[in-house]
Amino acid sequence: MTFLTRKRTLALIRHCRLGRIRIYPEIRDPVVRQARISSPRSAITFTLREFASSSRDKQSIPSARESPRDLPTSGYEHIDAGRLVEEEELLDYRADRFYPVHLGEVFRDRYQAIAKLGFGSSSTTWLARDLEARQYVALKVYVRTSLVHRELPSYHHIASRMKDSTHEGRGNVRRLLDSFVANGPDGDHVVLVFEPAQMSLRDMKVVFRPEGFDEDFVRGAIIELLKALDFLHTHGEIVHTGICPVDQSPLERRPHGVGPSGAKEIIAALGPPPVEFLAKTPERRADFWDDEGKWLGLAPIPEARTMEALECRLKDKAGFLSFIRRALTWMPEERATAKELLQDPWLSGRSR
Repeated sequence: MTFLTRKRTLALIRHCRLGRIRIYPEIRDPVVRQARISSPRSAITFTLREFASSSRDKQSIPSARESPRDLPTSGYEHIDAGRLVEEEELLDYRADRFYPVHLGEVFRDRYQAIAKLGFGSSSTTWLARDLEARQYVALKVYVRTSLVHRELPSYHHIASRMKDSTHEGRGNVRRLLDSFVANGPDGDHVVLVFEPAQMSLRDMKVVFRPEGFDEDFVRGAIIELLKALDFLHTHGEIVHTGICPVDQSPLERRPHGVGPSGAKEIIAALGPPPVEFLAKTPERRADFWDDEGKWLGLAPIPEARTMEALECRLKDKAGFLSFIRRALTWMPEERATAKELLQDPWLSGRSR
């Protein structure tokens, strides 16, 4: 079988972005004029602003419909058909649940699949070319057994709140462009069409900054994330329950929550949970703690994983740890909101 490796996919995405600039040279000029960006924080803001404005510009440019592209048939890594890869390695994987997307396939006579971007237990995600709008999009193809689709009505709700909002975080929330149903060999699959995301910070670190990001860049990234969360919480009335689920090991994903290994990491970072927290879920407390709130020792607490031990490179370590402790607390009512965190001294540099 032919398979796109992660490295090749990242290279293809970078090529696609360059292609956009060649097709619309007028987009290049603002980037050149703004080349001397003062800080990583302004670089993040500028990138988001330019990406949003270029998308709007492209939608207003009249152009003929593109023809589907002839994708290369060689140069890929070949993997034995008997070897399990990506979603095939999931414990609950069944081939008949997933839509068998083929590179070059055109959905709805409009969206041509170009490369695989990701996968999960309930969907796969693909880079695609919108042949009508002449732009790149991301297709999220759900498994046919998804009975409840909360994401689609949530995006419709967010779109209604974006319409008349001037909140500065609205531009950091990815928009839903379209949705449809794909008829697969074993059933129907809901497909959501999104604006393509930029390279994730994880991939950016692997490709460009293996030694890690500097403190100013981290501040800038957190500020933009918090702006988006504040919009979702205060204007969109949406609660985001997970920013990066890939950090959780498949072995730790259980029907009832976090396993012992995950719990020990949380305890190492936050300290032991207060009695009030354990009282909220007595059935879960019995899995890990005794009646007096003492850890049952199902896994050793790693002293080297405390927040103080983990961070040793920041210039303002005390300010950063204070910020993190406001964001990560056992008791929800003690946790700072996104709006409150945006005013934190560490983010503004006032703690130094």
